[in-house]
Amino acid sequence: MFILKFLAIEFLLPIVPKNIKEMKIARYFFEQLFTCAFKDANFYNVIFNPQMLELLFDDNKARIPLTVHSHESRLIKFLDTYISLKFVLNHMRSYHFISNFGATNDDNDQTIEILFNILKNGGNIFYRISYDNRHSLKLYNLIIKHIETSQNLSKMVKELNLSFTREPIISKTAENIEINVGGNNLKTTKYQLSNKHNPEIKFSVSVREVGFRELGNTRFDVNFKRIA
Repeated sequence: MFILKFLAIEFLLPIVPKNIKEMKIARYFFEQLFTCAFKDANFYNVIFNPQMLELLFDDNKARIPLTVHSHESRLIKFLDTYISLKFVLNHMRSYHFISNFGATNDDNDQTIEILFNILKNGGNIFYRISYDNRHSLKLYNLIIKHIETSQNLSKMVKELNLSFTREPIISKTAENIEINVGGNNLKTTKYQLSNKHNPEIKFSVSVREVGFRELGNTRFDVNFKRIA
């Protein structure tokens, strides 16, 4: 079961409907969800069942777009990362999408692959994406390579925010490198990347160390932003 809460109204829906009545209730709820637009859409501790959606809207004679529209959307502490990200790719549209893995180690190749697919091809459904996993630098390295070598960056998300526990390595092709050390000896690194096929396409990259170095408790917040 999962709960979606709108102001003071809570909806408790079965992961798999057990009878026709439950199917009708679930379909009605999702129709309202898909035909509205939200300022904020927050999904917390949710189980997504794509098979149920396919079953509920198998006929879809009204041709309802099976999409949640919002200005900002958050997916936090979800129970199946891969299925949840597939739901994001297929059923969500937002200016800013925030995904919080927190301190989990859910960074397997399957998860990284679909998340990278959202980042490099989701520019028409998300303007900005913020992703917090903190363990794996695989995604950072894939993004660097994609910016530098892709022959088509038109579909890429315009701005990305990532967080890691380890400091990312500066690309060998980085331009205009600036390194500053501020309070508590925390370091901020800024540089630019150009695409080798079209050098006029540029991204700014900022790597900011956050936390308390003396306690061994720091993270690195990375921002990619297309500037040309």
